[in-house]
Amino acid sequence: MKLEQGLNEIDESAAADAAKGLEDEGYRVFHLSEGIVSRDAFFDAVRGQLPLAPPLASNYSWDALSDSLWGGLDELGDESMAIIWHGAEQLEQASPRDFEIARSILADVSDSLADADTTQGQTKRVVVLLAREVRREQDRG
Repeated sequence: MKLEQGLNEIDESAAADAAKGLEDEGYRVFHLSEGIVSRDAFFDAVRGQLPLAPPLASNYSWDALSDSLWGGLDELGDESMAIIWHGAEQLEQASPRDFEIARSILADVSDSLADADTTQGQTKRVVVLLAREVRREQDRG
């Protein structure tokens, strides 16, 4: 499976193999666990699993979250990183608007860390995987 810089969507059943493949290629892999069904849960998961700089004190501002996540990933010595959001469909189903904002933040952080102008030539490769449980036709019955 070829994973591109930026946002990728995969079946949850392929997430473990994708994580192993990325680790084998030298990526530092971060996981956002399943069960994110609200804005607060997304903020808490990011705060608990991803590097933030400066630390994020509240769940008030999406912009603050974006800036803090960008700063945290930028400060790491790793050049290649991956964020795997397990069960991404759960927030999408519970709060489509919050899902779109969260998805956009992850994509924007990935894109801007790859931009030589934004990073003053110190780019980073960030792969974001939205791992979704795909319901098969026979399961929908």
